[in-house]
Amino acid sequence: MTLISADEVRKLMPQMVADTINKKVERLLAVVKKLASDGKTELRCGYDYNLDPDLWIRGGYYSSPDWKKAKELLTSLGYTVTFYYKELQLVDMYTIVSWK
Repeated sequence: MTLISADEVRKLMPQMVADTINKKVERLLAVVKKLASDGKTELRCGYDYNLDPDLWIRGGYYSSPDWKKAKELLTSLGYTVTFYYKELQLVDMYTIVSWK
C-alpha cells in the first residue's frame, strides 16, 4: 500500500477537479453531437440525457466554481452557455448550451 500525505493530496486537488469537469463536459459534448446530427442547435441541460444536475442545474443557479470552469471550457470551444431561470408555480432552471 502506498501512503500519501494530506499535503500531497491538496496539491492534486486542482487537477482532480479539472479532470472531473473535463469528463462532465465530454459527456455533455457526446449529447451535443447526437443532437446536432438530428438538426438541433441547443441543449437544455436539465435532468434529461443523464447529465449531472449538480453541475448543470444547481451549479448554474449558484454560479459555482465548477459551473464557471465548465462554462469557460465550452465557451473556449465556441459554444454559447447561459443559465435559464423562470419562477412560476414551479421553477424551471437549467443550463443552455448553444452552437447556433
